Formats: sequence, structure tokens, C-alpha cells
Amino acid sequence: MGLTNEHISRLAFCTPSTVATTLNLNTLRTNGKSLPRSGRPPALSIRDRRLILRIIRCNPKLTYAALKVEAGVDVSKSTLYRMLKDEGITNWLARKRPLLTPEVAAKRLRWAKLHQNWTWDEWRLIIWSDECSLERGIGGRRVWVFRTPYEKYNKEMICPYKKGKDISVMIWGAIYGNGRSDVVIMERDPAADKSGYTANSYLTVLNDQIPRTWQPEMIFMQDNAPIHAAKKIREWFTNQAIPVMDWPPYSPDLNPIEHLWAQLKQWINDNHPELNEMGKSEQAYQQLFAAILEGWDAIAPEAIEGLVRSMDDRVNAIIDSEGWYTRF
Repeated sequence: MGLTNEHISRLAFCTPSTVATTLNLNTLRTNGKSLPRSGRPPALSIRDRRLILRIIRCNPKLTYAALKVEAGVDVSKSTLYRMLKDEGITNWLARKRPLLTPEVAAKRLRWAKLHQNWTWDEWRLIIWSDECSLERGIGGRRVWVFRTPYEKYNKEMICPYKKGKDISVMIWGAIYGNGRSDVVIMERDPAADKSGYTANSYLTVLNDQIPRTWQPEMIFMQDNAPIHAAKKIREWFTNQAIPVMDWPPYSPDLNPIEHLWAQLKQWINDNHPELNEMGKSEQAYQQLFAAILEGWDAIAPEAIEGLVRSMDDRVNAIIDSEGWYTRF
């Protein structure tokens, strides 16, 4: 229309410089759409990102605050979180496992390699045994609630727990193939300090259960707990001509019965919630004993067989980790 920039600015209610810029960029635009802008520069440069990744690979247990200091970057925690999430990395609660040393890891790896090619016919002949301290109320399912962020601490949304130690018992059990021994409530040794559990307590269990469980060609498995390594226990197995599996130290992840204890605790909490309201009377102990026996019998043979069949995966996991920690 032959208008000047100043005249157009008055009609369009904008500054003359805006009119000039719009006209100058018009030939670069498609259908009048604005060109993409560069936006805010990134808070972390490519070099910063590489440095941060290198630092957390060397020390994955750093806090966000320590990571900022070591990387020499002045950004917020949320910026670091977003950057790491883009790389597929988030901050997880570390899993707890028994402390392993290079010597122990080497023994675990050696054991796994010796048993790497075992078949089901060999695994099913192992009697997997273990003790477990079972405390009332421990081992239940995690409780989830539907709530808003502001209802976090409402009493209806809280899952309370009791302070202090509740009544507990020490139990022993064993599995093999798709079968099981009885579950036994272990007796304390009155001659021991603080009337604790000793080799004598364990010997009572063996005399009661092994004659009913062990058959020729079967091998007994026990871990390296002090009551298992006692001289009288070794002599007992020698006199009974029962072979005992050589077991690597600190290897609960290799013993399939460990997962059965978790199932038993959960079953008791799900099926006998009334136990938590019974105080610490003798009746409460007797009811807890009865619930343990009931829960042990409720475990399906298929579940036991599945745990024993998992030995192939457990052994391979040890080999893959070169004797160190596994997911089991």
C-alpha cells in the first residue's frame, strides 16, 4: 500500500522497529509463521554433562550436593535430576546385601562354576535347609493408600508400626524337589549364655527331622553358621553317613529356601491379623506357633519346585557377576 513503517506501526499498535523486523524476516518465513527461536541456553554444557556422567560412574553413591561441588556446576538439584533422567539414570535406594570381599566372591564364583551344568535330577536331590527368626507383624505386604498430597500425614493414611521388639521364635525348615520337612520351632539351650540357640538346639532338630527326610543319594545343604560348623554337628553327619554340600560363605542368594521364609511371613500376616492384637501372653505364642505350622503346610508343592528349579538362574547370576551380588 506504499505506507511507511511509522504509519504501519500506528495502525498495528506496535513500534516501528517491530514493523521493520517483521518485513525483513518475511521472505524467510513460511505462510507468515514465526521462525523457531533459540530459546534459553542450556544450564549444563555438553562438557558439563560428560563430566557429571563420568563422576557418578566412578562414585555412584554421591549425593546431589556433593555431585554439584565435584562437577563444579552451579545448578539446582532438579536440573541435575532432569539431566540424569535424560540419560536413563535416576537416584535409587541402594539394595542391602551381606558384605563380600574379593576372596569370598572368588569362592562363590568357583562354587557356581562347579555346579553350572547340574540338571534337575541333581538339584532335586539337595535338601535345602535354613533357620529363620520370625517376629510377629514383620514381613507383611506394603500398604498403599489413595490420597492427595495434602493428606500425607492424616491418621487414616498412615501405616503405623509398634516400637520395640515383638514376640518372635526361631524356626527351622528344609525343602527338596517339590517336598518339604516339617517346620520346627527351635528350642533354646538353657546351658548357653542368655539361653540362646546353640549346636545342641540344632542337634535336636537334626535328630528329629533328618531320619524322616533324608534318603540315599540325597545331599544335605546348610550354611556356614557357627552352630552348623560345630564339631559335634560335623561328627553327627559323619556318623550318619549323610553327605553335606560344601557351601560358599555369605551366599543366602544361592539358597532357594530363603524366599520361602518371606512367603511364610506374608501368609501369616494376611491370614492371621488377629495375632497383632493378642499382646505378649503365652496364648499369643501358642497362636503364633499354630499359624506358622498352618502357613508352612499351605505352601504349594509347585512353589517349592519353582524355587528349586531357580537354581540354574541363581548359579548363572553368580557367574555373570563374577561372584559378587545378584538380584536374588
